Amino acid sequence: MRPSVSVAMATWNGAAFLPEQLESLARQELLPTELVVCDDGSTDATLQVLEEFAARAPFAVRLYRNERNLGVRSTFEKAISLCRGDFVFLCDQDDYWAPEKIRRVVETFEGDPRTMVVLNDKTIADERLNPSGATVLGNMRRAGTPDISFIAGCCSAYRKEWLPVAMPIPPDLPYHDWWIAALAHQLGVSRIIDEPLQLYRRHGSNASAHPHYQDRPLTLWDRLRGQLVAFSSRQRRELRAFWERDVANHEDMARRIEEKLPVLAAMGLEKPAAETLERLKTRDRVARARLDAIRSPWPRRAGLIWKLWRSGDYAQFSGWKSAVKDLVQ
Repeated sequence: MRPSVSVAMATWNGAAFLPEQLESLARQELLPTELVVCDDGSTDATLQVLEEFAARAPFAVRLYRNERNLGVRSTFEKAISLCRGDFVFLCDQDDYWAPEKIRRVVETFEGDPRTMVVLNDKTIADERLNPSGATVLGNMRRAGTPDISFIAGCCSAYRKEWLPVAMPIPPDLPYHDWWIAALAHQLGVSRIIDEPLQLYRRHGSNASAHPHYQDRPLTLWDRLRGQLVAFSSRQRRELRAFWERDVANHEDMARRIEEKLPVLAAMGLEKPAAETLERLKTRDRVARARLDAIRSPWPRRAGLIWKLWRSGDYAQFSGWKSAVKDLVQ
């Protein structure tokens, strides 16, 4: 039987680039069953573009408009909740999907029933969709960033069985994609397709501005420069805020796994859930210790960092580089 596929899209004043994204959905080798769009109060021609597309689309288009502005996280969460498909794809309003994207992702799901989340790489393009020679996953790997950090909502798809575990998204999180994919990464039920299956359009209103998204392959100099920037006073302040958020995020994750243990056990994930909880508890302990260290004045800070180093706890992060960053806070 043909699997049912939902595409969940959040829109807001996207008329300039939306038509090309919609056209790429209509050209999929495996067409979606439905496109569910939640508009967050657009004041341009976005709704007109969607209505015109719905009249000729080769699949059902269900359009909802928020009564008040909810923001990207809550608008995507609403769209996801309205989807009916066996697989749910998240879709931004300004990208362009390769014709084989849905087919390739569904085949990946079907190849492993335990896979709950699939992400694909994406090619960085300019405003006119001219592709660069860089991909986001490729830039991450050149920067030494582990694959577990690859989280991009517009590259993500989920089994419907995963949504009762991931939803609702904790209200203190600003982004929907980190939570849904990071939870799967931690439990070992995610897969990454190395091949880029869409174009990521760079323009003046992109939500993502990370160096991994620059439109050329990262070089060794980029990596070294990033390390130097990490020691700036601004970055040192941001590091403290990062660890505060990290502690809160992983507390939320451990709490959700504990709450959903019966559901995860029914999915055959009881052992991975238990192992993940232990790993999160260890990470929480070390993250709190790092936060305590960077908040402390000399020489107490040096002593705390030395204690973490001797215990091998920095191996969970970036080893000596993390220790040096903490030391110069």
